Amino acid sequence: MQHMTFKLSRQLLFILAAGLFFSGCSTSHFPWVYRIDVDQGNIVDKKKLDQLEIGMTTRQVRYLLGTPIVKDTFHPNRWDYVYTFESGKGVITRKVLTLYFDETLKLQRIDQKPTKTLKRKFF
Repeated sequence: MQHMTFKLSRQLLFILAAGLFFSGCSTSHFPWVYRIDVDQGNIVDKKKLDQLEIGMTTRQVRYLLGTPIVKDTFHPNRWDYVYTFESGKGVITRKVLTLYFDETLKLQRIDQKPTKTLKRKFF
């Protein structure tokens, strides 16, 4: 009887340890694990982008697009609007819009990088 109890407790301990191990592996891809879609940053759609014009003040740009995600301390006349979307399946889409202002704080240049799409590799 004692041998049977020891064997059962050992199996139970193994199952608990395996459960703890797999529950801590959130970056692993298991078919039964649900992952949510995560979007971060500034969403700049085509309608807003079409309204953007050279010569606009920083105040007008902020009203139209919102506060930029990145304001570089070393380049205060450069604003970066970055948007990242990661689907639950691991597909990452990244959009970057960079605006440059002159000394009078008027929009001088609009630089839009092509959209990048990556596939996250799960363990």
